[in-house]
Amino acid sequence: MDTINKTDYYQPMLRKIPLKKIFSTAFFLATLISFSFVTFLEWRHKYNNISWYLLLIASFIHSTGPMTILVLLSILLRKKHLNIPLTITLVILQVLNLSSQMYFIDRRFSFDIYLFLYNTNVALKTVSLVYPKLLIKLLGVLIISIVYFFSLLETGSFFTEQLCKFKRPMKIARIFLLLYLPFIVFLTTKTEIYNVLLSLTNRGNEVRKVYNKYYKYQLEEQSSIELTTTQLSSPQNIMIIQLESLNSDLVNDRITPNLMKIMDRGIYMKNMVANSVNSARSFEGGLCGLIPSLSADVSRLNVDMTKLPCLPRILKKHGYTTIFFLSNDTLGDVEPFISKVGFDEIHFNDIMQPEDKKLRWGYSDSIFLKRVGEYLSERNDRNLFAFIDLTTNHFPFYDLSKNETPEYNNMVPNPSAKFVKEKLENTTYLQDMFLGEFYKKYYEPYFSENTDLILFSDHSWPLGIHPNNYFNENYAYQENFLIPFVFIPSNQTAKKYAVGTVSDSVYGQYNIPSTILDLLDIEDYFHKTSFLGVLTGKSPIQNERCTVSTQPYSGGYISLVQYPIKHLYSLKENKVYIFNLEEDPNELNPNIEEISKENKDIMESCLRNTLNHFVK
Repeated sequence: MDTINKTDYYQPMLRKIPLKKIFSTAFFLATLISFSFVTFLEWRHKYNNISWYLLLIASFIHSTGPMTILVLLSILLRKKHLNIPLTITLVILQVLNLSSQMYFIDRRFSFDIYLFLYNTNVALKTVSLVYPKLLIKLLGVLIISIVYFFSLLETGSFFTEQLCKFKRPMKIARIFLLLYLPFIVFLTTKTEIYNVLLSLTNRGNEVRKVYNKYYKYQLEEQSSIELTTTQLSSPQNIMIIQLESLNSDLVNDRITPNLMKIMDRGIYMKNMVANSVNSARSFEGGLCGLIPSLSADVSRLNVDMTKLPCLPRILKKHGYTTIFFLSNDTLGDVEPFISKVGFDEIHFNDIMQPEDKKLRWGYSDSIFLKRVGEYLSERNDRNLFAFIDLTTNHFPFYDLSKNETPEYNNMVPNPSAKFVKEKLENTTYLQDMFLGEFYKKYYEPYFSENTDLILFSDHSWPLGIHPNNYFNENYAYQENFLIPFVFIPSNQTAKKYAVGTVSDSVYGQYNIPSTILDLLDIEDYFHKTSFLGVLTGKSPIQNERCTVSTQPYSGGYISLVQYPIKHLYSLKENKVYIFNLEEDPNELNPNIEEISKENKDIMESCLRNTLNHFVK
């Protein structure tokens, strides 16, 4: 008997096995399960009052949506050339949904595209630092997208063929689409891609329009001011050190021991309210006396920055040399603002040495402050305004696992830090230590005789008093805004001030420039309320005015505090949260109302009060 060749025997059988369809189906099922699982995790966090098995079923049904829609539309349209563009569209939407879902699972709030649009350079760098293997992950997402595309196209074609074998496939497809589409649309409105797309359309809120009207009017009026040129009879040097991400609640002996000692020589205001939640917006208030923008910061708007009466430009007109120092090795997002507000000199990496150590956001504050001290101590300026911007305490905060600064690992308060708050405390502690070194080695011996020192933070950073409030692009509670303000008068002027006092007075960051002009006896071009009376002790508590802060992300919030009452306008929800900060300092028990005409009137009254000189 002839011997049978096994290859010849099995080859016809192998040809009959649809390997392409098997692999495409396997890949499709794998991606389907993955998408379903991520959707389940998202909904589990959002809707923990719903049974897990119902969420699991719903997430699976939702994940089948692209394939079902592709099959039904293929039958109804009967145009094969539309299959590829339709599949590409469905894949893009699914992948975008997956990315936004993973963002939500990591942070517990929705991604806001405006965070990137308003802060492109900083946002991209932050993402690269928070997710150091981002390129690998993006490559993984790209591979998944390609696999999902081909498997969806192949599997969709297979099911289309099978459905077409039925009698009246068009009628079946219409009925199924009418029944299925409302359900899938409803489920999609509960996913993150819907929230992200919704955030793009939530910019025309009536309250937002009212606020923007006053903000724009403020810019127009301040830009029209003519500055006078005079020489001061007894000028006083001013040095501002802008700290990074320092929450007032972290000012204590454990986290900021050096600042606690320094403030004994001055006045500490613990309820200063930051303009907003990032550095660019702090410059609007701290240098230009502007209430905060609710959209992009002023340097990104259609505004001629060279006409704004900001502190450097005003002081320059009065005979001052104005200098800006940044510890980052590039100006980045700061450049459009800083280069146009009147500084004579701008320094960043030009004062540094090749051996100086860099951290994530530029040079370590330790070596940076040393170089600033060396530079300024050699100048002997008589009329000096120096603004020093620190960056070491920038998110993502000091992480021992990165081993970037092993010399400090045993010094920080949380050696085993895992959570955001613990890492924030560690980096805040280091920032405070570097500040203490600068104060002892440079400020006291070289500048304390005739230079007033002002310390405040660019913005706060939330500490998790409210659930999941550990990132500054969400919510607008006081923990998102409260920053310390410390004024250390020079030895020559110390007798004028209430040295050693701590004030509970509530003021906004935009009140700082008016106060500086007031203490120098220069005309207040900003026309905001000065708190010089608090510093001198003549008006120790002044809380009758309204203080404004904004959260431009997560749909947008406007915070108005007329102590003890706070109105927090949520533009996304069209609601106002009303707190009594005296009875409820942690803002845990709000009265919640729909935004009414009365609430709008309260906001307009606050803005008119704050901009009283400009608003007729």
